[in-house]
Amino acid sequence: MPQLIGTGRPWVPVKDVPGGDIGSVHGRAPSPGNQYYGPFIYNGNYYCVVEVGQPSNSYWADWYLAVMKSATGGPTAADWTEVDVGDHPIGHEANCSIFKSGNILYIAYKKRNTSAAGDYNLTIVSFNLTTEQWGSIATGGPNPGGGATGTKMVIRPNGNYVILTNTGTNRNATDFPTQGVHYTIYSGSWGAPVLVSPDDPDYKSQQIQLDNVTANLVHFYYVYAGYDASDYKHRSLNAANALGTAQALYTASTLMWALGVPTSYAGKLYIPCADDTGAVYYPNVLVGTSEGDADPTWALGPISSTVKIMPASNPDNNASFALLDSVGNLVVFWVTPIPNTGMGVLNYLMYSTYAGVSWSDPAVWVMDEPTNAYQDWWHNPSVVLEGTKFEIVIDRIHRTADNNAWSVAGYLYTAPTAGVQGVPYTW
Repeated sequence: MPQLIGTGRPWVPVKDVPGGDIGSVHGRAPSPGNQYYGPFIYNGNYYCVVEVGQPSNSYWADWYLAVMKSATGGPTAADWTEVDVGDHPIGHEANCSIFKSGNILYIAYKKRNTSAAGDYNLTIVSFNLTTEQWGSIATGGPNPGGGATGTKMVIRPNGNYVILTNTGTNRNATDFPTQGVHYTIYSGSWGAPVLVSPDDPDYKSQQIQLDNVTANLVHFYYVYAGYDASDYKHRSLNAANALGTAQALYTASTLMWALGVPTSYAGKLYIPCADDTGAVYYPNVLVGTSEGDADPTWALGPISSTVKIMPASNPDNNASFALLDSVGNLVVFWVTPIPNTGMGVLNYLMYSTYAGVSWSDPAVWVMDEPTNAYQDWWHNPSVVLEGTKFEIVIDRIHRTADNNAWSVAGYLYTAPTAGVQGVPYTW
C-alpha cells in the first residue's frame, strides 16, 4: 500500500467503488473545478464530498453526491461513513463545484434528469455541517446539456450565486441560443445565461474566482480547445454584471485544456498551469496584476524546470492547486505525469513554496507506486489549510487494461507545520 513520506500512514480510500475490469466508473474526490475545499473540517469532524458513479454510467439513475464523515481524522477506511444517505442528490453529472460558507457547503452541478440526450438542468444544493443534512437551494435551472467540463460557482457578498458553464450541441437552444462558455446568476430565481466566450462549442469553462479586493467582482477563466493548440482566456464580471475585456492569458502549442485552482497572493491573482514549451510539461503560474482590477495585466512565470506536471489534456484533470499556508506564503501542489511519461516508476504529489522572491525547490509530498503496467495515476488534488496543516483529498485512477479505468476517491491525511521558503515542511 502506498505510504505517506515520513509518516508511514497509508493512503486511505474514502469511498470504495466497484472493482474488477470495469470502465468509466468514478468515485471522485471533490473536483477542484471551483475553489476551494476538501476535506472540510467542522466541530472536529472531517467531511469529504465524493462524486460516486456506477458501472452503468447512467448519470440520471445511479450517479450521486455523497458526504463522507470521519470523527477520527480518517486514519483507516473503516473510519469513514456516509451521512444522510437517504437524501443524497441523485442524477448528478461528474465535476461539481463546491463553495463553503460558514457551516454550509453549496454545491452546483449539472443534474441529468432522464436518459434522453441533453436532458439536464443547472442545480444548486446545500449540505449543513451542523445538522449533517442535505437541503435544496435551486433546481430547474437552464439546460446547458452535458459536457466534458462541469459547473464552476462562487457566491458573491451580495448573495448572488454566479455559475460558469459551457454548452454544446445537446443544450436547450431556448435556454442557451449560443454555444460556448456562459455565466448564469441565481438570486432567488434563475437569470438568463449570458455568453462569455465567442459562439463556439470548442470554448470550455475552466475556473472561477471571487476577488478579495473589489466586492462582487468575479474572475472567469476559460480556454479555446482547438485541435492543435489551446488558448487560455480571462474575463471578469463586475458588481453591475458588466463583462470585462476578453484577455489572452497563454497559448499552448499542444492541446491542453485544464488550468489549476487559482488563489490570490500579495495583491495578485495566481493560476497554476502547465507550460508545454518544447512539448515538455513543467509547472508554471499565470500571474495577474493587480487583484481588484477587472482587466489585470498577465504574465507566465515558471515554478520548476526539473520536475514535470501532468499534461492537462483533459478538462477535468486539474493537476495543480494553489493556496496560502498559515504564515502567508503561496504554495502550489501538482501531480507528476503518469509513469511512462513522467518520473519513472512512481507518481508524485509535489509542492513548491513562494515567499515573494523565488520558488523553493520542488519537494515530494507523497508518492504512489503503480500496481500494474497500465499506469495508475492521480489527478484532481483538492487541498485545504486547517490551522498549520494541509489536508488533501485526491482522485486515484486505477487501470486494468488500455482504455479501461476506474477512480477511487482517496483521502490523504497530512499534517505538516508551516514552513518557509526553501525549507521542506516538517512532519
